[in-house]
Amino acid sequence: GEVKLNSNFEFLFSGRLIVVDNDNLKFYELIYKDNAFVESPLSYEQVQEIFADTDVIKISDFSKGTYNIINHADEKEILIFNDTEETFDNYSIMPEKSAFNKDIKANIKIPRRGKITISDIQDETKKVYTIKVR
Repeated sequence: GEVKLNSNFEFLFSGRLIVVDNDNLKFYELIYKDNAFVESPLSYEQVQEIFADTDVIKISDFSKGTYNIINHADEKEILIFNDTEETFDNYSIMPEKSAFNKDIKANIKIPRRGKITISDIQDETKKVYTIKVR
């Protein structure tokens, strides 16, 4: 039958179909169960396994909207994992050059030093997230 996914991007990992919900910064596995396809949410640990070479940072780890990172590498990737009920459909990343992977909005390339802001471009009342890189 027809399947409607809550995803913007899909990929295979170890024979599993992983779907990415860029509007909510969440990840799911698409499973065929009881004659239907079901999106099963991935845990933080499962996402960390898939993106083993990337630092996965939970939204709940942002203290008062800020997350501090020490970066000693020329190029470093992080992945934002939404472990909250918040939605991120109108959020953008500034500076835009930080957006590392256009297919996976949560995958960000961070500078050696500086600041990355994740904010809603349409609603200034929504929470702003800042990553400070030292």
